[in-house]
Amino acid sequence: MSTSTSSASCGGFHGGGHVVDDHNMLLFGTEGLGSDHMSDLIKSQIASHPRFSDLVTAYLECQKVGAPAEMKNLLEEIGRVSHPMSTCSEIGADPELDEFMESYIEVLHRFKEELSRPFDEATTFLVNIQTQLSNLCKGTFPNTWDNHSGK
Repeated sequence: MSTSTSSASCGGFHGGGHVVDDHNMLLFGTEGLGSDHMSDLIKSQIASHPRFSDLVTAYLECQKVGAPAEMKNLLEEIGRVSHPMSTCSEIGADPELDEFMESYIEVLHRFKEELSRPFDEATTFLVNIQTQLSNLCKGTFPNTWDNHSGK
């Protein structure tokens, strides 16, 4: 079984084995821990990690893809909210959690790129079609696009 050294309020990230506090006292074995409590413990550890704000930002960026303007504005406002840095966690304190955070942030960045690609392609296509239609209609229907653009 593995052990981890971290503060009592943060616990270790390990899903199995034992969690040990700074005084190397055995707090509990995760085998007897209820899944709800374990889930809450893991959520707490993630939320207290120094990269948590980066994780939230990456998630919000994914949510903005294809969202209406009002929703994008709301998500940007949420993103501006300060995420307090925890005093009980630092990079390197739990290498397994550090690796998880780095990996998950990277996955979210790649996911956003994949989500954005069809929207970017559709936007480019529509701009090209609008340009072609404008060029075809030049002189035929004077100011047609300008007259209808505000309606």
